[in-house]
Amino acid sequence: LKDFFHYVELDNDVDLELYSVFEKEMQSIYPLLPKTNEVADLRLRKLGNYQALGLYHSMSHTIALDFRSGKDRGKDKNNPYAPNEPGIASFIHEYGHFLDFTVDVENGNLSMQEAFQPILQRYQQNLNRLDKDSFVKARADYYSTPTEVFARAFEVYTAHLGLQSSFLRSSKSYELLEQYQLFDESIRP
Repeated sequence: LKDFFHYVELDNDVDLELYSVFEKEMQSIYPLLPKTNEVADLRLRKLGNYQALGLYHSMSHTIALDFRSGKDRGKDKNNPYAPNEPGIASFIHEYGHFLDFTVDVENGNLSMQEAFQPILQRYQQNLNRLDKDSFVKARADYYSTPTEVFARAFEVYTAHLGLQSSFLRSSKSYELLEQYQLFDESIRP
């Protein structure tokens, strides 16, 4: 992994079998990903306090993934959050954040640039049309932020290109989950 990342950290809760799968898959997937002049740090650790499968820290260019195995999730009595899939499935999303913040540093985030605005605005319009009972609508402040829309757009884009990887959610997720359905046929091209 040091061939692809500036720094790699593993904590004691890392599932070593999943790590082996991740390491092998990274060797075939990373060369296909868009690159920037920056190199990310990678941290594989328990992220229960954040209640997230993955995180991207823009100041340090760090991608962090929750890397517990299914059998280890939910054992922490102090924090009941237990992700229902391994953090490896959020890698492409977090890499999308990395690209957003590092591709065009001089002109700011890609998600804030004029070329992305039609996608962002259409996504936000679609989100506003959701029923008030919708989980995504209830968290609209989060789901409608430009950086989150960009990272999800990158996921949809890579899935649409046919990338089959455990670094992505299942292909059904991109069809069935509301936050991805908001990328309608007018946005996807």
